Amino acid sequence: MRGNFIPREYDIFTGLDVSKKSISVTFTNHQGFIRSLNMPHKAEHLLNYVRKHFPDQKIAFVYEAGPKRDLNFSAAQMPNFTAHSKADVKHSDMFIDVLEKHVVPGHEQDVLTTAKESMDIHRAYFGGMAQAMEKAS
Repeated sequence: MRGNFIPREYDIFTGLDVSKKSISVTFTNHQGFIRSLNMPHKAEHLLNYVRKHFPDQKIAFVYEAGPKRDLNFSAAQMPNFTAHSKADVKHSDMFIDVLEKHVVPGHEQDVLTTAKESMDIHRAYFGGMAQAMEKAS
């Protein structure tokens, strides 16, 4: 990992919520919301969309898995996220074929680094939400 996530190093921020049949995607940039859409549950659809609509831009992807840990909620307080997290494990297995097809041999560590950066973005996002909620209360 290169270090902490630095938002200004990215042009586009992409939030992903994966279900068995589709991927819900939201794109934002430093000015705000760009668009949200649903697409079939195929990573190729997402990759083709991003390549077409955001060429030559640095994109951060955040995989949504729920704020339970980041906001210090217990499983009893958020049962829907517990169920969602269990489904996420199954959904993540669906990307193995895509990774094997698209990751150049010898660059597997790049994929792991990117996944870790995505988790850092996820934590920063929910950390910011928690700070805003604390200020509002």
